[in-house]
Amino acid sequence: MSASASNRFLVVLLALAACGPPAQYRFGTNVTGLRFKPIDFTEGVYPSTSVTRDPANPFRFAGPNLKSQPDGGVGTKWQLLGSVGGVPAFYAFATALTQEPTGENQFYTAQMLGEIAQSGAFADEVTEAQVRDMAIAGYRASLDYFPHSVSYQGDGVTFFSIDVLAFQGAVGLGSPMRGYQLIEGIDGGEASVVRTTDYTAPDGGR
Repeated sequence: MSASASNRFLVVLLALAACGPPAQYRFGTNVTGLRFKPIDFTEGVYPSTSVTRDPANPFRFAGPNLKSQPDGGVGTKWQLLGSVGGVPAFYAFATALTQEPTGENQFYTAQMLGEIAQSGAFADEVTEAQVRDMAIAGYRASLDYFPHSVSYQGDGVTFFSIDVLAFQGAVGLGSPMRGYQLIEGIDGGEASVVRTTDYTAPDGGR
């Protein structure tokens, strides 16, 4: 499906017959099978905006928050996150991050980078280690710039902290996350992440 005159990016899942080829996901252009080739290794890590100059980014002109969409565009990134994930969801969340810098957008951008690293969905000239380091940097940026951020479940009401998830995501990719410490909950309470006294975030945090 081509982009409309109003530059709408519409998600269309082409449900083909069971004996046919796999379904395709389209956002104005086909986003299935994209391979990650960043223009630099700060892409998707706040405060970088280089993703908006990445020619492979299908959202670089209109973005996933395009107001002309029926829902104001707010559902685009979530539709990708819950369906194809990976590279297309990275571009959606990374572009959203440049438009609305939040810990939520940064966290899911980092999560998609981690998924890309683990799935191998990157160009031949890019290494798994490079993408993994980008994911770690994204998780750290979530804690550095947007501490105590939350994300919401599908009901739009129930929320959860993403600090612990960001910390665990980075550690799972091999980072010691120096400057941060995971505090386990007491008597079944929720865990939390605290910044160590010898660490100062790039801008002092928010």
